[in-house]
Amino acid sequence: MIRLTPLRNILSVASTQDAASKFVSLVTEIERYLTDVAFHDDDGDNELPPDTFDLTVTDGSLKAKFVLSHACNSMVHKGLLRANCVIDILRTTIKYNEADVRGKPYVCIEELHVVTNDYILDVDQELQFGPDASERETDSLPLASRRRYYLPMWNDVDYYGNIWDEYVGDSVVTMTEALALETHNKITKIEDIAKSFVSKGDKRKLYPPIIGRIVKKSRLSHYGKMSDKVKLPYLMTIVVADISSAISISLWSNIAVKYFKLLKINDVILINGYRVRSCHEYVTKADNEISDGINQLELAVNASNPKGNIIILSDINIYNNLPTLYNNFHNSLSLVNLKSNCICDVMGLVAYVGRPYRWSRKSNPSGEMSESFWMHLYDGSCKWPIIVRIYAISQPEILREIEIGKVLICSNVMVHHNVKSSISNHYLHLSTTIYSQLYVRTPVSESAKDVFFGKSILYQQLLRWCISDEAKQILSNACYGGHYCYPPSSINLKNFMVSSDDGEIDITAVKVVAKRANEIHFRQSERFKMQAIVSHFVVCNINDGNKLFSSTVLHNPPINPRQVYSQESGMFSQKRSDNVGSNNPEDRPQDGQEYLYGLKINTDVVVPGEMALPIAINSDRYDAIDEYWILTLLSLNRNVAIDAIFIPIQNLDRDYRATGTYPVDDSQASFDICKVLSSGVLSVKHTITPEYVVELEKQLQNKRFLFEIDIYNHGDSIIEAVITRGFLIDNCDQAGI
Repeated sequence: MIRLTPLRNILSVASTQDAASKFVSLVTEIERYLTDVAFHDDDGDNELPPDTFDLTVTDGSLKAKFVLSHACNSMVHKGLLRANCVIDILRTTIKYNEADVRGKPYVCIEELHVVTNDYILDVDQELQFGPDASERETDSLPLASRRRYYLPMWNDVDYYGNIWDEYVGDSVVTMTEALALETHNKITKIEDIAKSFVSKGDKRKLYPPIIGRIVKKSRLSHYGKMSDKVKLPYLMTIVVADISSAISISLWSNIAVKYFKLLKINDVILINGYRVRSCHEYVTKADNEISDGINQLELAVNASNPKGNIIILSDINIYNNLPTLYNNFHNSLSLVNLKSNCICDVMGLVAYVGRPYRWSRKSNPSGEMSESFWMHLYDGSCKWPIIVRIYAISQPEILREIEIGKVLICSNVMVHHNVKSSISNHYLHLSTTIYSQLYVRTPVSESAKDVFFGKSILYQQLLRWCISDEAKQILSNACYGGHYCYPPSSINLKNFMVSSDDGEIDITAVKVVAKRANEIHFRQSERFKMQAIVSHFVVCNINDGNKLFSSTVLHNPPINPRQVYSQESGMFSQKRSDNVGSNNPEDRPQDGQEYLYGLKINTDVVVPGEMALPIAINSDRYDAIDEYWILTLLSLNRNVAIDAIFIPIQNLDRDYRATGTYPVDDSQASFDICKVLSSGVLSVKHTITPEYVVELEKQLQNKRFLFEIDIYNHGDSIIEAVITRGFLIDNCDQAGI
């Protein structure tokens, strides 16, 4: 039983500057916001991190909000510190904004230790702040910032917090039909605005109001900087069409926050108080093609100079002559005829929902924190799925509704063709764009009456197919999460070596891979190519993770696969299973050797009615065989080893699935393990026996491989390493290795 420290004790001791005492608290919430330079001393050469975190903690009776020291940010980034974890608060200080005479002090946690994760607090009612809480605490505002908003935890695209709901419900300005008729005589056409601007070029001119239908709506863009004084640095873009043309309209700052959740696709709106200017770089060429001859112009709506105003007119009948929405739906058969970078719409039955992948600001070329996941949709037109990569698109509620068995409609997605080694290895997928909108439907008969899509023939056909035996069979094999690799890497070493843009392969030392694996953020993934030899392997059952057979040590010095120690982090991670792993500190490796934990099992994927397991998906097919291997990859200099999982699948070829022809079970058949590692495929099923393991040992003995390996951080010190390819380079020098 964990005894939490009363908050009054923490606050009392915190008033003693640089107080060092141990207090136990439960973290109920972690909130992120942009660092405000006004609240932090100039540390000279030490650059301020872009993120600051507020921690809401409780003693079980009351709650309080503290600021987390920037020195502890990495604990949040790596998933070590999160909501519902119990912490020991070891050192606190009181901080002030010295530039604000009205500013209130706040408590900063300088040092802490995580005791346990996923602690459930049993309380009868919602926790309240104490009587001494500051106004910013009770109003859910950042403690160490002049700004009045929080950012979502893992991306800069979604909205988060109460500020986005302040205008919803009471800010839709309605108009009577009489007033609408009077206003109608004052409006102008988009085409006339463009002609006037091109001929006169006056950016300061005030133009008459326009009325149009929203045909596209972008995701949010957060452009805030630490040194900026903009209170709400947000931007959204809509494309509005009238009977003459269409144009992009950028909504900035307060206007973007006010209208983002109010404005919907298909709304008829009146826009007044705007400037005309050249199109902002945020609007891409592909998304701006709808604007035809005036696509280099946009309207900018701001909170002042002039004050912008938007009125929703969807219920007024006199504007029914505006263009109607057009959907460019394609099924999985017709997608192959579209060129790369084409924009289209798709729909399908959800049969796979991947795990989230995230990027930090440094790893993302756009400079934004972002995240994505993969999905498979089936529409019944053929045997293979529509593969879609969903990025953060400012629709957090919709993303939470996506689940297997639902129908997902994706608008304004982009086509990507990937050709590997030859035209015969052709892989296609879609990705969301800044204008993508997602819609989730339940595949029932009432969905045919859908306001937006009920008249679509493809939608009606999809609903009928969703209740077919074929759809039910697909859903019986559906799953969530797991490792995903698409498009698959080349199975030819020559093509693999020149697959990079500059024609040169970037090979990383195993020691660098191990070090980098301890640095990557929570749910962040990186891919490496490295040379190694296999010093040990374990064959496991894919259904329960139990060890079936283990090899002898193939190379000296002996590598004990039970060691799960990282010299860089100085901590042991979870054991992989009772039969394989060990957490005993006495098992710490000697002679400076390092071992990286490389398996996460039975916790990541939820398969209804079955055990959860990690699944290596090397193509659009994800049928794993009954076994997986844990290979201990030893560096050529024998100073570091990485445990990595390899899951061979039955077949990569779509034609096999289309015909229903699968490999037969032949336990006597021999196979080349080097070819299995390079292709990811076991074409023959095997009965796992000691003789089978001995055969694998013989083939791996004294072999040097070029491995491609994916590293993924699950949080809580669990790092996953998955082998996607392994190519035989040559035999090792037995005298040297």
